[in-house]
Amino acid sequence: QPPDSDEDESIINIITPNVMHRDEPELIVKPSRKISDAEKRCRELEIENAKLKSAAAESRDEVLRWRSITKSFVNSLLLSPENCEYLKKTTTELMISSLKNVDHEVQFVDCSFPSAPTNAPDLQLVSRNDEENSQWELKWNPSWSVQVLCSATLAGVGYSILIRVSNFEIQGKVNFTLNKGASEITIQFTKTPSIAMELHSAVKVGPQIPMPLKTMIDRTVRGACDTWLQKNVVAPKSISIILDKMRRRTTLTDEDVKAAMLAAVEGGEEK
Repeated sequence: QPPDSDEDESIINIITPNVMHRDEPELIVKPSRKISDAEKRCRELEIENAKLKSAAAESRDEVLRWRSITKSFVNSLLLSPENCEYLKKTTTELMISSLKNVDHEVQFVDCSFPSAPTNAPDLQLVSRNDEENSQWELKWNPSWSVQVLCSATLAGVGYSILIRVSNFEIQGKVNFTLNKGASEITIQFTKTPSIAMELHSAVKVGPQIPMPLKTMIDRTVRGACDTWLQKNVVAPKSISIILDKMRRRTTLTDEDVKAAMLAAVEGGEEK
């Protein structure tokens, strides 16, 4: 029912105000703050830093991949069964000649030089001039061993002594030069490398020998290794290894293969 008067209509509007006349909330727009040049530069540096970290991570992964490839290359080519046979022959001749110089006659030399992946040296790239020339930091600790049985006389009494050399470790900077045809690699230490080894000697037949004689034998064996490296592999000297055609031998006999397999098994057990 419509109101009877204007007064009644006013009362109704007070009790139930018209929502259409309600005030809308005011929108306050704050002006954007201007970014300073210092803040801009800081953000740019953060982005550059993130990019550098990503590039460094990729570089580390690349270095690790190349180290793994190089290690496999060295083991498969330089430490092939054939080259290990050459090292056995060289070591045998070295032991015979060095002990002969101190009046000890060698009965036999047994070299266990397994050509196994675990015996590959650890190489870290120092510098590379081009694809053929590079320098590496080498650390080599192969599970190789040498046993030598020799005899001599002391005060008119004969004796036999068994010498065992193991736990070889060689550290130093080495230059690798690969020829154009990738058929030959030249190896050269920049200076005399650090060499460590364990040497044990025990009398097999005859009286116990005095400590000074054992010391002399120890010094003779270690000195022979140092001298060979200095004369053959330390700058300006170098040694070359044929990769495609083995100059020293062209084939392996069945006995060579069996010996290499046996040495690999023994080397794995020692590890």
